Amino acid sequence: LLSFASSSIVVREAASARLTLTLNRPAESAFELSWRTGPDANAATADADATDVGGQQQGTATIAAGESETVIEIPVADDQAIEPPREYLSLTLLPPPSGSPLALLGSSALIEIQEGVCDRTPAVRDALRGARPCWAPTPEDLSATTELNLGNRQLAALRSRDLLGLSRLRVLRLQGNGLSSLPAALFEGIRGLRAVDLRDNPGAPFALEMGLVRTDATEPWAAGPAEVATQVAAGAPFPMQAQLAIEEAEGASTTEAVSVSAGSVAAPSMRIAPAGPLGVRLTFSRPPAVPTTMCGNAQRHPCFRGLEAHAGPPLVLFKRPPLALGVASEVTLAANGERMVLPLTRLFDASEALSFEAMSDNPELVVVSIKDGDLVLDANAGGTDGTATVTVTATDWAGQSTSARLELTLEFVPRGFLRSWRLLIPSTR
Repeated sequence: LLSFASSSIVVREAASARLTLTLNRPAESAFELSWRTGPDANAATADADATDVGGQQQGTATIAAGESETVIEIPVADDQAIEPPREYLSLTLLPPPSGSPLALLGSSALIEIQEGVCDRTPAVRDALRGARPCWAPTPEDLSATTELNLGNRQLAALRSRDLLGLSRLRVLRLQGNGLSSLPAALFEGIRGLRAVDLRDNPGAPFALEMGLVRTDATEPWAAGPAEVATQVAAGAPFPMQAQLAIEEAEGASTTEAVSVSAGSVAAPSMRIAPAGPLGVRLTFSRPPAVPTTMCGNAQRHPCFRGLEAHAGPPLVLFKRPPLALGVASEVTLAANGERMVLPLTRLFDASEALSFEAMSDNPELVVVSIKDGDLVLDANAGGTDGTATVTVTATDWAGQSTSARLELTLEFVPRGFLRSWRLLIPSTR
């Protein structure tokens, strides 16, 4: 009979998990047994993954002839990731070959990895661990924390998920530090915040942007229907609500209330159906607001300071933006002396009406205008040679735009006192 000397062990990051296998009597001949790691059977606990064991997810154990035990050793990696304070994986022995005299008495053992708070930003780590080793805090310790005071600690940055496990946090003070941005998922999992103070940081007021993203396709113009989610990259520290306008090119429009609940990074996705060849435009008609009233008693009234809520840009579905076309380089386009006319259809490809804007970075040399579907370039009076960059932007009904950039060289030709135009290195952006 072969069994584990212990059905469970505890190990810290950067250490090794050592599991001893024992036989009830010495082996008559050497044999080998395979094993693999995987998630434990308890759905309520956090699962370790391949990076926690350095990718060593399977192996073999050998017991030599005359021996009655062997050790399986698995290095536990310090992957520098912020993870739950305790993670678990199961090591399972695979059945011995058919006909083997060996029998398994318990084929699996549980490995508990103590992540603790070691990998968090030092100020956060020290505030959470107190006088204990950084791997000592348990999930219960973290969930019992209701206030975290990190004000005036010279914090230059926070890490994503620094607040992982602080599910009952109510007051977070971060004022007076050197923070210039908030990391992704900072507030994820924290549903009961009543007060956050981020004043007197270089990045204050920090923007909480409610954005829209299509989740069922890599490009928003893919065929529909589309699944669209409302997201807040840092996580919503309080319930964030907005009005979403769903517009069609032909004029039909509906409005829907959307929200991201406190502690969430995204709301459940909504389904948007295609409508006509010109697509559907989603835009926030009413942005979210930050609760800032009644800051006198943070435990009783919501108070979020140093934060601003914004609505993200529109999302256009089922329709590509206008396409900027390339123009052959080193092409002479001289016409009408000091004027050059270039049809905009040579710059953009679109199946619908577009609006255009044009700008010259050297108006003393070249003046630009748009007339009757043409880009008109006029050389100013005088005989000076020079270069200019002309940028033309095309925008469709939904607000999608693209730009074509033309690098122009103007050469003065004394004979006839006319100018010669040469289009150089045209490009799009």
